[in-house]
Amino acid sequence: MRTVVPDVDDQVLEIDFQPQPRAAGDIRRAAGSWLHERGFPAAGLDDLLLVVSELVTNAVVHARTAAHFGLRWDGRRATVEVTDGNGRPPALPAEAPAIGGRGLFLVDRLTTAWGSDARPSGKTVWATIETGP
Repeated sequence: MRTVVPDVDDQVLEIDFQPQPRAAGDIRRAAGSWLHERGFPAAGLDDLLLVVSELVTNAVVHARTAAHFGLRWDGRRATVEVTDGNGRPPALPAEAPAIGGRGLFLVDRLTTAWGSDARPSGKTVWATIETGP
């Protein structure tokens, strides 16, 4: 896993990762630390980190390709992006499954907006959480 932390003024954290089981936990910890250092509101941190875990886990489990994680925070809006090499967009099932597969339901409930964008060699799944006025 390679971490790129641009200048503090950029408010962007980027991490390239491989489809390994530990990726979600590693990225969750890095994102939590990065957000804490920037004064992210404690009240919304658990929800945001759950979204981080779900989107990274989906890339690991379903795309099975090298991927890129991005987190942007402008002081009132946090945006999580995960880009992978699988072009199939995520689909929110009509009903929550009884066992497993609830990740997108959590993302849908915890975020202001989420979606995916096609890329020439895959897709980017993104989610936004508003943290202030």
